[in-house]
Amino acid sequence: MNVAWKKQVLVLVTSLLAGLMASMALAETKDLDATFKVTGEVRDMWQYTNSNGFSFRVDFRDIRYQGEVQRTLLEHKEPGQLTVWLALRDTTLTIDRTDINGPRHSAQCGPLQLIMGNRRDLWLAFDCEYQVENNQATLTVQNTRFGLPPDNWSIGSPSWVSTSGFGMTQGRVIDGLRSGLFSNSDTIVAELINVAPEIFAQVEDRVEQSLMPETLAQK
Repeated sequence: MNVAWKKQVLVLVTSLLAGLMASMALAETKDLDATFKVTGEVRDMWQYTNSNGFSFRVDFRDIRYQGEVQRTLLEHKEPGQLTVWLALRDTTLTIDRTDINGPRHSAQCGPLQLIMGNRRDLWLAFDCEYQVENNQATLTVQNTRFGLPPDNWSIGSPSWVSTSGFGMTQGRVIDGLRSGLFSNSDTIVAELINVAPEIFAQVEDRVEQSLMPETLAQK
């Protein structure tokens, strides 16, 4: 990804985030004052990449995440609809093993960490419908939104690298891994959205309880 394209992506993502935060400011929001830790596992990922005329398959295995939700906001838009916003900070995605295989070259790498939300809050949004029956609130998640702005996450170096094949140096492997992960951030986002229900489950009861006084007071 060249510098000009990175700048265009950064401007676009920043504009989208500014629009989202502006909509939150205009809507009725409530801070639940709920913070909690999040941990779990992510499915293995893979991708193809090309380097110096060679094609490689890259497999990322044994992936787990760990972090903390520092803010929980409820955004009320219309009756029966709300968005739950979770602010993640310094969330670590650890890839325990990476296997790189090509026709003449190969490499294996030890644990590699990605730090997400290292500069500011990283928002995970759940668009929900809710209803209250028999003095009990029930939430249904309709959509999940999440993104990785290019300037709000970083990629470290694997703890060890083993290579095979002429010219397959540790430096080239590390540079290729970083470039490949950064350019394929959509795959990371998709896998994190897949595990988002596990994160939402930790705050779902708190959200439902918060709806009871507001909803009953409107009757």
